[in-house]
Amino acid sequence: MAGAGAFVAEARALTFGTKDLAAASDTELLRVGTLVCDGLGTHRLDFNRVVHRLVRSDAHPTTAEAAAMVSSAVRNLCPQPASAIPN
Repeated sequence: MAGAGAFVAEARALTFGTKDLAAASDTELLRVGTLVCDGLGTHRLDFNRVVHRLVRSDAHPTTAEAAAMVSSAVRNLCPQPASAIPN
């Protein structure tokens, strides 16, 4: 079932560069998810652009790690831009 709880659970299980997401608070994880959704929605960035911005963050995730975070956020928090996720 999609929603904030599902996103937090998925995010905690992800590897994300130097950031230990398992130790992050729900609020911290939801903030990242909200930023992803804002990027895709409000700011009308495409999937790759949002991934690139995450890769450039202080956590320095790999492209695959960032893509997994973006996909989880879209699936669980903001399904409206689901078409932005490449197949």
